[in-house]
Amino acid sequence: MGSASTKRHKTLIRDLKKFIQINSVYPYGTGRLARHVGSFLKKEGFRVQYQKTTLKGKTLVNVIGRRGPSGRPLFICAHMDTVPPGNIPKWTKTRRNPWKAVLKGTRLYGLGSADDKGPLVAILHALKGMKPHTLKRPLVIAGTFGEETGMPGAKRLVGSWRSAKPIAALVAEPTNLKITYRHKGVGAIVLEIHTRRKRVTTSLLKKHFRGRQAHSGRPHLGVNALEKAIHYLASLPPERLNGSSIALEGGSAPNIIPDHAVLLLDSVQ
Repeated sequence: MGSASTKRHKTLIRDLKKFIQINSVYPYGTGRLARHVGSFLKKEGFRVQYQKTTLKGKTLVNVIGRRGPSGRPLFICAHMDTVPPGNIPKWTKTRRNPWKAVLKGTRLYGLGSADDKGPLVAILHALKGMKPHTLKRPLVIAGTFGEETGMPGAKRLVGSWRSAKPIAALVAEPTNLKITYRHKGVGAIVLEIHTRRKRVTTSLLKKHFRGRQAHSGRPHLGVNALEKAIHYLASLPPERLNGSSIALEGGSAPNIIPDHAVLLLDSVQ
């Protein structure tokens, strides 16, 4: 690697470490990180706009940069929030600090290094030195909030869009450098049963199940503890479940494969 390439590589790693250092897990928000991204875009000649939204008393921020001639833009987007860190003691590479990024060999360990601060920094560094006259169409770069919590930031951006429709949209996500045309969704079912009868329970069973965490976009990389619990329930004889109340809990976020689940089986009278 030449001296110029080495310098660019070191600068990119330095900036990525700074981005990871900023806690953007909800409810900490993305305001601080959005200002860093906005400052970067301004240095490269972009007109910068911030969109602020208050959710449950917390201020969350989108940042949008525009540059180039008029017309239908190329739209490039990455999200600034991350999933929760999960079990802190498991962050062994970073000495139990998910926000203190550590480079080991060719891999950088830290919360958001792949999803999605790494792609965000890569986008920003790709803009360096870009000459305005080389743009044949406008370019829009956006950093959004809340991708890990229902995408309210992306919805806010789309709902407020008043410019020409983008010619194409590229959304940065870790996909092993393969183009992904669509992603898995999230479904939820809530069932409530109401009764006027007095409920008396006697605990019959409490069982823990262990799995392995992974992103819901690639569930095959994890082991779902909730599925283990459901398979166990299915293996029980029907008479064991008659007149019983079942409670099953597990998972920390809708887009994380749960690595722990608790099954409670009660006798109901």
